[in-house]
Parts: sequence; structure tokens; C-alpha cells
Amino acid sequence: MAPLSGSGTSTSLPRSFDGWIGVTKNSMPRGQFGSKIGTELRDERTARSVVREFRVKSRQAFLKEQDYTLNLKVFSFLMSESEKSLLQRKAAGDLEPFGEAGRFKDVLDILKLNYTAGCSIEELIPLYGEVMTALGEWHTAEQEYSEWLAKKREEDLRLDMTPFEFEDLYHFQIAIDVVSLGVLLGDGDALRQSALWMQSARGTDLLFESLIEPAVPDPRDNADFFHVSPYDPLIDAFYTVETPDEASAKVKEYLDGWYKSFEGAPWHDGHLHAVEGEYMPYYGYWSFEAAAVCVIHGIDDSTFRNHLLYPKDLADWARTHHSLAHLKPGAPKAEGADSRPNRVPGGEVRMVKCRSISCKARARASISAVLQAQYSMAQSLDRGEQQA
Repeated sequence: MAPLSGSGTSTSLPRSFDGWIGVTKNSMPRGQFGSKIGTELRDERTARSVVREFRVKSRQAFLKEQDYTLNLKVFSFLMSESEKSLLQRKAAGDLEPFGEAGRFKDVLDILKLNYTAGCSIEELIPLYGEVMTALGEWHTAEQEYSEWLAKKREEDLRLDMTPFEFEDLYHFQIAIDVVSLGVLLGDGDALRQSALWMQSARGTDLLFESLIEPAVPDPRDNADFFHVSPYDPLIDAFYTVETPDEASAKVKEYLDGWYKSFEGAPWHDGHLHAVEGEYMPYYGYWSFEAAAVCVIHGIDDSTFRNHLLYPKDLADWARTHHSLAHLKPGAPKAEGADSRPNRVPGGEVRMVKCRSISCKARARASISAVLQAQYSMAQSLDRGEQQA
């Protein structure tokens, strides 16, 4: 099983990333962030205004303009280097899916970083499509590696294995992040595809099954779950309580204990480990599953909606756009969903050939373009911060 960490490359980071991302400190940015994205910052006054807007829009105070800028630089570099490393390893016959696992994690972290920075929910929808594409590539690579191992060891091949190890809390958390975001963004195709990719884990965890149940044609009746801590209060909120007030109280209890329960996870305390002038390993601390459970089960979040870890904007968007109604097979997609990568009914990314580049490669190019645009915008933010 490939470890879910890093970016599949051990390349050290250079002091300057300008050459890697194709922009210079003096370039005039044209970005895609917030209401200022797509406009030119013509003077210092405008730059200072955008900095102030960033401060207002940022959903967690830990993320500063400079950290956002530096993290985008790092992601741009790491994904470029990871792609090179992946090609080299494949050419050498190394099929272990380290690179695909790292790429998936990076794309998910980019989505979290942009939500934390204040991107609109509509801007997250195509990023979630990229997350699903990267997860599909990891799943395919895992299957190819498993097939190679089976032949080498002369063992029977299992075709239903998932890249995630649900017994591992960090793996499980990321799997829950993926399906919770699918619920909140109204992407039933993604939930059904996730259920297929995690087929070997179906029927083993109550929380996972409850999150995909609105979308799948084969819900599983299951009362077991892997991780009492931290998930027990959240499961109680929809499984054992008798009143709406008790449900709300259980979700708040869950949120209060969430961060401490993940002590030891790679992302934990990331905001305290910034490397000055280089990067900060923090992209946002969010309990997407708490919001998804509230949306699915109609739990009142008014008593905890301002909790630091509760993604209230996603919960509000899901309710306003009736995301739950879009999850069933054949239901129309949630508003804005057409901006995601091309999908077939089962949620599988359609791999058709274009003139000179496959859609799979185009997905890689699109996430790189997003990073370049956002980095250009972040440079202007950084300059504005220095001017402010």
C-alpha cells in the first residue's frame, strides 16, 4: 500500500520558485481569486485594497497573505517535480504508486487552501473535479501495482482493493473528506465513483456508509465503525440521539474534540511550523464531515456554526443549492457542476483523446494553470502587504 504523504518526490526546494512557474516579481498578474480575480492591479492603492479584501475573506485567521503566496509557490514546484519523478520511475519499471498518492493529497490540500483563503464555493467545484481525477489516477496505479505484485508472487489478484486503509486514522480522514465534499457540492457521480473505488471497505464503517447513502443504489446496513475517537459523538448525532437539541449538542461536542483527536496527523499544528520565507504546512483545519452530516440529517447548526473548524459557508451553500437533491442517480447536477472534468454516468473520468493531449493530461495542465494564476495574484497580494 502506497504511503499517503508528501508529493512523491524528495527533491529539495530552491530558494526562488520564479523560474519554475514562469512569472517574475515584476509581472502584472491576471489571476482567478475572488472578486478581484481577472482584473489588473494597476497601482499600489488597488494592491492594498486587495490585501484588505484577503484579510476579510480568509476563513481562518492562521492564513496570512504571505503564507498563501508561499504555499502556492511550493505546490506549483512540487507538482511539476512530482510529474517528472513519476515519469522517470515508470520508465525505470517502478510501479509503486507513491507519486499518484502524493499528487492526490496535494490537489486535495490545494482545495482546502483555497477554501481557507476565501474562494467562493463555485470556484471550488472544478478543484473538486481535479481531486476526483487525481484519486482515480491513484486508484488505477494501485490496481496496476497490485496486478504486478500478484503475478510476481503467483498470488490471486483482488480487483476491488482501495488505496485507502480505513484502519489508519489519517487515511480514513482523507476518505471522509472526499465524500463529505461530494455531499456538500452536490456531486452524486463523485460519491458513486468513490463507493466503487472503495468497494473493499463497503459495509465496514457506519459514518462512511451514511455519507454515501444518499447517492448510492446499494446502501449497506452497518452499525460498526473503525475510529471511536474522534467520530463517536458525530455518529451519535444521527444514530442514537432522540431530540434535535441533542443532535446539535453532539455535533458541537464532536467539533470541540476534533483537533486534539488528530494529534500526530501530518497536518496537525502546521500553522506553528512555518519556515520563514519558504512555506507553511497549513492549508486549513476543517471538519467537512460535520457539515455534511448536518445537511444530510437536517441538524440545526445555529449553536456552533461559528466554530473555528465548522465550514459554515459550504453548509449554507449546500442548503441553498439543494445539494442533497442532486445526489441521487439521474438527478440534475448542482449549480456550477458543469465546470468539472468530463464524467460518464458512473463518475469515471472520460479518457478520450484530443488533438494533441489527452483529457487526463489536460486535467494536469488545468490544475497547473490554476496554480500559476493564483500565484500571480498572490504575488500582488504580497506586494500590497509590503506597501500597506
